[in-house]
Amino acid sequence: MYLRLLFPTVMAFLSGLVILAGCGGSSVGDNTAGFFPLATGNQWHYNVMCYHVSSTVGVPDTLTLNVEPFHYYDNGSAYPVRFTFESNPSFAYTWNLKWEDSGLRKYGETYAGNEFRYWPSEVMLQPGLPSVQRWVSTVSVDDDLNIGPQSLSTTYEVVSVESVDTDMGSFDTAVKVKSYPTTGGAYLYHYAWYVEGVGMVRMEEYVLSEITGSAAISYRYSLSSYSLQP
Repeated sequence: MYLRLLFPTVMAFLSGLVILAGCGGSSVGDNTAGFFPLATGNQWHYNVMCYHVSSTVGVPDTLTLNVEPFHYYDNGSAYPVRFTFESNPSFAYTWNLKWEDSGLRKYGETYAGNEFRYWPSEVMLQPGLPSVQRWVSTVSVDDDLNIGPQSLSTTYEVVSVESVDTDMGSFDTAVKVKSYPTTGGAYLYHYAWYVEGVGMVRMEEYVLSEITGSAAISYRYSLSSYSLQP
């Protein structure tokens, strides 16, 4: 997930919320919106493996992403994409997403009823994938906990177009995107694989050791099934 570096203590905690819990709008002019289809009722199911610190043995779980009805927030309108883990179904976490001509925008995140609002909205995917190679999205964040506002900057890089294995099967033309915090030091990074007409088929997070500088995986989502509205 991407709530991570507004300030050291709180953001370090929020960056691990999804791991701990588990262990409409405008459209762009090309087909980029197919890399994360947003329509009420769209669902993706993932098998999850969470890895604890200094352990190569994963803890399994399952995750469902569900696109909920279009919602109006203080900073704009978007689709809430809810994360539901089998191990903790009461865990309340969403990405607030909307496709616009400038790409897939994240208007914020919601955790336990508290909204974290992004001004302007964060650009998660650019139009014209996979030809766009790199972009930096900087937002100001305010929240219901009165912690903010704070600045958050994230760098996104298109790594490759490649074949990727998932629990549902292999996808030959997945766009692999790396993201990492630009502010506060890149102590973690994510890889996400997107397939046009399907959505996000795999995601991994890696945490860097402050001592050795080596990276260790902390979780992996692997698509097992999905259903999209016509």
